[in-house]
Amino acid sequence: MSLLQILLSLVLGVLGAVLVIGGTMVRYRFALADIRLAVSILVLIFSLLGVGVACIFGTQVVQLLTTGVSTRGTIVDVVSCGSKGNVSPRVQFTDAKGGLHTQSITGFCSPHQDYRVGEPLSIIYVPGDPTIIAEQGSASSSAMLVLGALTGLMIVVGWFLFASIKLMARPQRAASR
Repeated sequence: MSLLQILLSLVLGVLGAVLVIGGTMVRYRFALADIRLAVSILVLIFSLLGVGVACIFGTQVVQLLTTGVSTRGTIVDVVSCGSKGNVSPRVQFTDAKGGLHTQSITGFCSPHQDYRVGEPLSIIYVPGDPTIIAEQGSASSSAMLVLGALTGLMIVVGWFLFASIKLMARPQRAASR
């Protein structure tokens, strides 16, 4: 992953966070403090769940980038995934120890015409866990997505955590007036 890809991921993550925060602030700017607090807490909960998912997916991407081994496999099946007729190929490959594995590509779904049964496919797999595989070159793109998502989610978490704390303190002052 190049420095330009890292910077692009960070910038896109910040822009995504600004859109979420800005959209929420515009929508609830004049709402009662209780409603703003409830919205802040809900956004915070869903953002933390998103951070957890990104970390789980990110762990696999980091394993592929740091310990991944390249090999060629053969597409043995095309499995439906997602919507719009997208598919994920099942690939049979031999690992460095000579073991034969058949595994679906982890990550994103692709249009059906991208894969045909019997065709070779360059993949990368984790030697310690050959169930984690990706198409050659896609791990870097996945890393960009995870980095951008984590950047944006962490900014959103920080913002709404601060907003929640601020809003929880405010009703006490308002009640004394």
